[in-house]
Amino acid sequence: MKIIEKARERLLSEQSLYHRGKRWIEVEAVFVRIKHNSQFNRFKIIDLQDVNIEFTLVAITHNLRKWTEKSDILCLCSK
Repeated sequence: MKIIEKARERLLSEQSLYHRGKRWIEVEAVFVRIKHNSQFNRFKIIDLQDVNIEFTLVAITHNLRKWTEKSDILCLCSK
């Protein structure tokens, strides 16, 4: 079997389609949430290293917001 045929077979397998479909939804939802809720539409800096730092800060902010939302829900449920 040729390499291309093996790759095609793996990409079109049921397990691969499931994982790729799930990954696309999860990633897309995060970027939509960052763009909409944080009103983050473009980077303020041009330098690649600074862009990496800026996006890291945006990602940390996103994760902290998720964490506080989840902890608020847990606090309400435990009372």
